[in-house]
Amino acid sequence: MKEALRTILFTALLTAVCGAAVSGLQLALGERIGLNRTAARQAVALELLGLKPQGEIWPAARTAEAFAAQVEAQGEGERMRYRRRDGAGPVVWPFAGQGFWDRIAGYLAVAPDGQSLAGVAFTEQLETPGLGARIEEPWFRRQFEGLRIGAPDAAGRRIRIVPAGSKRPGEPEVDAITGASETSRSVEKIINEGLGRALAAP
Repeated sequence: MKEALRTILFTALLTAVCGAAVSGLQLALGERIGLNRTAARQAVALELLGLKPQGEIWPAARTAEAFAAQVEAQGEGERMRYRRRDGAGPVVWPFAGQGFWDRIAGYLAVAPDGQSLAGVAFTEQLETPGLGARIEEPWFRRQFEGLRIGAPDAAGRRIRIVPAGSKRPGEPEVDAITGASETSRSVEKIINEGLGRALAAP
């Protein structure tokens, strides 16, 4: 009985100490974590706008400086978008929605004429590793580059994510991730909703 009580007390004490340590770190590093998250989002927007080489790692300070100097934010809320200050390149729109497991967020870049996508990037997702999480892989993202934006179909989709290997040349279609049909459907819905907001904006 005494042994069991000692075990319970030790476990409770260890839990309290570890919890306090984690909470303390969160408080101490909270501002830095927030700055790093902002820098990561800014880096993605800079890449889609063609202002930063894709995949190149920049320090947070350099990213923030480049973003402030070269990017103009317009609108607010769901109508927020980013443009290059020199007027060149695509318009970048944030998007977010429910994935299979959790929230999926990112940015889509629409060509200046509104007729095609310049690219898509994901900044937040908790899909299944090796399956749905593959939406972040370059091969999947590259399929959106230069993809023509079609007229809405009966379901209101301007782009479609179709079973792997079945996309047709010239059609606004992207191959789904094999084994991740629910994530693929979620991404299709989220991106089409983001496109709808982008194309309806003044």
